[in-house]
Amino acid sequence: MVPAVPATALLGDTFWVDPYFGSDATGTGSSGAPFKTITHAMTHARALDDIVLRDGVYSLTSGEVLPIAVGPGVTVRAEHPRGAFIDGEDEVPLFDLLDPGPHTGLSGLVIMNGYGGTGAGLKIRRYTASAASDAGWPRILDCWFYRCTGATAGGASM
Repeated sequence: MVPAVPATALLGDTFWVDPYFGSDATGTGSSGAPFKTITHAMTHARALDDIVLRDGVYSLTSGEVLPIAVGPGVTVRAEHPRGAFIDGEDEVPLFDLLDPGPHTGLSGLVIMNGYGGTGAGLKIRRYTASAASDAGWPRILDCWFYRCTGATAGGASM
């Protein structure tokens, strides 16, 4: 008989981010002590982890370092659909998904005012052969791309 593995054992950590009441200096990433920036949360995130964004605007002005590099297997999602606005302020690209694999994705975000050569809102890049399988495609769910401007691909590119 094979022992049952609890479902929670298959899940990663959840990190919370709040651009208004979070702190990268003292926050732990918990719901009660969220980080301030997605950039900081990404330094803690590993495959199977979720980064949950509280409602608000995430931008250069709020302390983000853009574009935000989302590592393999990490999901960035809004706590409330279309409540988290990722704003490039017409200056920079917004998200860079690197070697996306299972569980890599973006969900419920408003991705706006990105600016860059290609993929001003979202750029998907593959560096390893193992990421080339169908299981490696990221999930982009219920995201809105607004006013992302690029030379060849404003909203998203691969």
